[in-house]
Amino acid sequence: MWEAVYILDGLLNNDSDIQPDTVHADTQGQSLPVYGLATLLGFDLLPRIRNWHDLIFFRPTAATRYRHIDSLFGPQAINWRLLETHWPDLLRTAISVREGRISSVTLLSRLRHDSRKNRLYQVLRELGRVVRTRVLLRFLSEPALRETIITITNRVESFHNFATWFGFGAEEGVLATNDPIYQAIAARTAPRDRVLALLPLYAGLRVSETVALDTDDVRLSARKGTLRVRGKGGKPRDLPVHAQLRTDLQAWLDERPDWPGAGTSPALLLNRRGGRLSVRGASDIICGIAAEANLDDEHITAHTGRHTFATTLIRGGTDLVTVADMLGHARLDTVRLYTRPTAADRERALNLLPYDR
Repeated sequence: MWEAVYILDGLLNNDSDIQPDTVHADTQGQSLPVYGLATLLGFDLLPRIRNWHDLIFFRPTAATRYRHIDSLFGPQAINWRLLETHWPDLLRTAISVREGRISSVTLLSRLRHDSRKNRLYQVLRELGRVVRTRVLLRFLSEPALRETIITITNRVESFHNFATWFGFGAEEGVLATNDPIYQAIAARTAPRDRVLALLPLYAGLRVSETVALDTDDVRLSARKGTLRVRGKGGKPRDLPVHAQLRTDLQAWLDERPDWPGAGTSPALLLNRRGGRLSVRGASDIICGIAAEANLDDEHITAHTGRHTFATTLIRGGTDLVTVADMLGHARLDTVRLYTRPTAADRERALNLLPYDR
């Protein structure tokens, strides 16, 4: 519920020529202390208000009654004496925030964690009751204001949805990592090509194992999945399916019936003529993705994804036995190749040593 706290802090640190005096936020922006502090700082806090009928309208006095809208108000009245007594404290607090002696985030975070017996919290909350009641009445009586609030907050929400979709560093974003090969795969819109590239990266498959998969080897449900992989010598192994890979596999399975050969070939990955995609064809596609990422295709091969899979697991703390089992290796010595330090690893290790300045 503290979204508006950070908006206030951003506005206070705004050094541009544009100096807004209105704060829009989602429903989480309507904390009573935030309303109070925003008013003291000269900002009009106008959040989107969902379920406004669940909020309390405070009466100016206990005896105040209204002819048409009295049912909106609760029995609680504003404590004007509290506000009058501590008004100088409120002004000093607002000046301290304006002058940068304390940030709005720090102030409101401390008040949040303190007891409700805290006098500053009480008086800010009381001011917030006055301001929010006024905002609620304006929201109900001014159609233009309602339209403005809804339009602006929806616009911001649309941008947030776009940012989440684009999502550099976000779990479900298109650019969920700064690794260029992952970014190039994410940018691919062809479901077959994405699955082809992601099976080595997210399941550790050899390219030969990837193109050998049949549709019956893939079992997917809403929350998990299993791959039946046939390794060297035809030895099978069952692998769990990563959430990202599961999403892309389902997208390809949904599209696959429209491809030539879908009704006759059991192959999971088809070529344009309706046959099973070959190892060479798969390697060409993977190298094409690397080229789109501006990576040196002399150093990017069809095996790179499998190598990345193994290295990521090992450096993340997965034991060698588990990694060997997932890769289909019978010997641990083979897996130890993925533990070799790179030049960057050696440089990071060297930087740990102290030196005199």
